[in-house]
Amino acid sequence: MSEPISFMNKLSSEEVVAQSKEYTRKRMTGEIGSLKTKFGRLNKALLGGLEHNTITTISALSGAGKSTISKCFRDSFVTENPKVKFKQYVFNFEMSSHSQIARSVVSASQMSLNKLYSVDEPLTPQQFKNLDKYYDELATRDIDFIDVPSTPESIVRSLVHYWETECKADNITMIYELDHTLLVKGVQGQSERSKIDSLMYLLVEAKKYIASQGGNSIGLVLCQMNREIRKTERVQNADMHRPGTECLFGASSIEQCSDYIIISHIPAKLGIESYTTDGLPTKMMIDGEVLQIPYFELVKNRSGAPDLTFPMWNKLAFFDFDEMEVEVFKEMYTSFRDTGQIPVVKKQKQLF
Repeated sequence: MSEPISFMNKLSSEEVVAQSKEYTRKRMTGEIGSLKTKFGRLNKALLGGLEHNTITTISALSGAGKSTISKCFRDSFVTENPKVKFKQYVFNFEMSSHSQIARSVVSASQMSLNKLYSVDEPLTPQQFKNLDKYYDELATRDIDFIDVPSTPESIVRSLVHYWETECKADNITMIYELDHTLLVKGVQGQSERSKIDSLMYLLVEAKKYIASQGGNSIGLVLCQMNREIRKTERVQNADMHRPGTECLFGASSIEQCSDYIIISHIPAKLGIESYTTDGLPTKMMIDGEVLQIPYFELVKNRSGAPDLTFPMWNKLAFFDFDEMEVEVFKEMYTSFRDTGQIPVVKKQKQLF
């Protein structure tokens, strides 16, 4: 035998019970807690937010907001968790890093990207100066961007190295985003699914290693949807409208390795007028403008109930989402159910 046998570490029941009890105590005293997002109802479904040492997979059809969800999470981690020490690492394989910053500026300023980039007419010097407060705030955030695609092994080695050298000593939570799984490099002849399998299994190893050393990490992994949700039989059958884990590219390893899976779904993009057997509306009208309604589908939830649906305000023009108020959605649903017409919604001043 060329290599010596290595043995796995084991813990006694007494040791594991002590760990669990200590974690419960720290949750009680507020020494540790889930990272809150700005989505209150989603937080409640996820033990108060994204729990430490978890991996969340985010998916959507093209243009339906998977990058926007992740941006919302990362932005709101800063605003909603002022006492938590964390550092973010963004593996940005799809778009340039400065484009990520631009999206956050668009969301914060409510200025369209066309306006920000002077597409139709140049920004005035005063308008440009007014953006300083957004750029200055973003510059203070502890975020590192990694733009060059690499192999699963290199990505995970880098994550562990970053945690050991930049987070461990000061007990800083490591947050990372991988955008997205299909752009990870593989070895010659390796299939797309094999790359994703390698990445997900290695991310679990990294998560477990960091946790075993007393550290904390939170992973955000962006994944393409496959063509399953577009099939005619699914579009025409209300029982099959809601996306599930089978709609993810590389579904098996992603489902096994993720603690949470969230899909941003816009059924109107598929020509669906009445969504699921509940007959939910897929469009709304605000000030004469028809907008498609996005739904967040929580299809896996290791710490609670899965298969939850959250209607959202469509703010994709500003690379943003907000949860729709329950009473507003109830009124809209009732109107759609009773008339079959696109429901008219009063303009939400704080949102649009």
